[in-house]
Amino acid sequence: MKEWDVGLRIWLETKEGFSFGPGQAELLKNIKERLSLRKAAEHMGMSYRRAWGRLKKMEATLGSPLVYKAGGNKSGFRLTEFAEHLVQDYEAWVEEVETYAKDTAKRLLPVANGGRR
Repeated sequence: MKEWDVGLRIWLETKEGFSFGPGQAELLKNIKERLSLRKAAEHMGMSYRRAWGRLKKMEATLGSPLVYKAGGNKSGFRLTEFAEHLVQDYEAWVEEVETYAKDTAKRLLPVANGGRR
């Protein structure tokens, strides 16, 4: 019998259609790692304009800045404390949901439990 795993893609969504999920978290993590929106966008295979638009939409919807300039124009971006916590909390939430989903799948779905109930 094949071994199964649970795969989920989860996000938070407003009634107006804004969502915060894996793509937004990845953009913020890449900005943090690369200290640059342009480099983060390139790494993710998106245009700078699209990344900038996503960032500005997140900030407007969340009502808080997510990045700041550490110095002059050449110094790049840093994540705000709010953004750091947002990414950490989102990833912790995803991990908890995935753990619950895996445990529940093993309990309720015979194929996920090696065919046994």
